[in-house]
Formats: sequence, C-alpha cells, structure tokens
Amino acid sequence: MLCGECTITLEDVVFQLGVPITGPPIIAQNKEAVEITCYLYLGKIPDKTNIDGKRVKLTWLKSAFELDGNSSDKDSWAWYRMPFLAPICAAPSEFPLATRWHHKKEKKALEHKVTVEVRMLIDMWCESQFIWRPYLDEDLFVLIPERAYEDEENWCSVMPLIHFTLVEMFYKDRVLRQFGYHQPVPNIPLNMNEYEQIDTRGKSDTYWPVKHAQYIEL
Repeated sequence: MLCGECTITLEDVVFQLGVPITGPPIIAQNKEAVEITCYLYLGKIPDKTNIDGKRVKLTWLKSAFELDGNSSDKDSWAWYRMPFLAPICAAPSEFPLATRWHHKKEKKALEHKVTVEVRMLIDMWCESQFIWRPYLDEDLFVLIPERAYEDEENWCSVMPLIHFTLVEMFYKDRVLRQFGYHQPVPNIPLNMNEYEQIDTRGKSDTYWPVKHAQYIEL
C-alpha cells in the first residue's frame, strides 16, 4: 500500500483470535489419524462425514467453534486498521477482538462498491488514516487480558511458521511500523520455495518433526 508494507503478525493472532503463539508445532506423521490431531490441537473430534482425506471441512470448524461465516480474521485485521472500510456495527469490541463482527452488522461500508473502487479508496485514505497500532487505543487496551502479553517478546521475532508439511518464515523486520519502530530497508528473505510447496502425496512414512528439525529447533 502507499502507506507502507503491512501484514497480519503474531500480535494480531493473539489479540484478534485469542490463541497462543508458542508451543509445539502442529506437525505429525502422515499416518496419524485426523481425529487424533483434531483432539490434540482443537479439543474436539469431527465425525467421519466432516473429514475429507487429511482435511477437515471448514463448515465443521465454523459450527464447532461458532465462527462467523461472513467475516474472517483478515477482515477484522483490516477493519481495525482501516475503519473507513469497516461495516457499521453497534456491538462494542470484546476479546478476542475479531468476535465483535460476529454480531449483526448494520451496514457494510463498501456495499455496492466494486474492487477497483475499494482499491482507490484504500489508496486515497490509507496514508493518512491507516492505524498502525490499533491495540493502543484506550477502549481496546482495557479489553485485552494480561495473559495475552505472555509471549510478547516473540511478536517481533523472525521465525518459521510450521503447519504439518509446510514451513514459511515470518519476517517481522518488514513491518516494524506495526510495532512502533522506524522501518529501514529489510533484509533479503530466505528462499523457502522448497518448503512452501510440499504436499503429502507419496510421503505417508515421512516423519515431519525430523524432516523440519532445523526449523523446529529455531
């Protein structure tokens, strides 16, 4: 964007979704049952009709965890930082912050606008109205529990994000303005194509904690 590079960070994951960002990686051997994995990491087990191979249907996740099907964490991230894009919602903010949009939204700010118009609106307003640190707002700050800050030192870490077969690096040094710092020219990112495009076909015996050990140890 014209105002600078920005993205969803680990800080956003904590405040928007209320989930921890540390702990063992979500990774296992391909042969491990989906039911076991879901129970270990989600605390709930989907029935057979909601399992497709090694995947769980999104409809089950939305139903099991009362997720709003009309808005996502990405929407919430954008709406708190660019209020001129947000729908009108009479409900006050609550923690986790993304749950605010689960309530009835009176009107969508972008209703009837096409993609080109939305992009023009962002270009027009983002430089002067983009909120780099929305969680410092007094009304939001008082909602965030102390436990949400337990892993604060990791929010600004350059670290691998691991999900089963995939490894992707999180480069906080590219979005330092989101943490209140001056943004210098960032370092050249590592080429992670080899790890970002792995699939599980023909790898039923692969033990991913060993395959990705170098990144887990980071």
